[in-house]
Amino acid sequence: MTIALSPEAEAVVRETAEGSGFRSVEAYVNAVLIDRYGSDPIFCLSAVEVRAAIEIGLEQAERGELMSSEEARVEMAKWKAQWRAEHGV
Repeated sequence: MTIALSPEAEAVVRETAEGSGFRSVEAYVNAVLIDRYGSDPIFCLSAVEVRAAIEIGLEQAERGELMSSEEARVEMAKWKAQWRAEHGV
């Protein structure tokens, strides 16, 4: 995807990315989006993938295959760390 920014906005993004130690502007923008929208892996999925993930979750819940909130937090933290490592954030 290409996003058009004004020259001023582009300069701010580039300077902030470089000054913050990100390896690229793309990594910086990804980090900003994660901070804004959360680190939920669902954020990175298409609508079709989200619907499929929800359907799987509903089926698991109907079978009683649930996890505690603490187990969910631990699992989400693992996903977040993996995503950050894969995306250089």
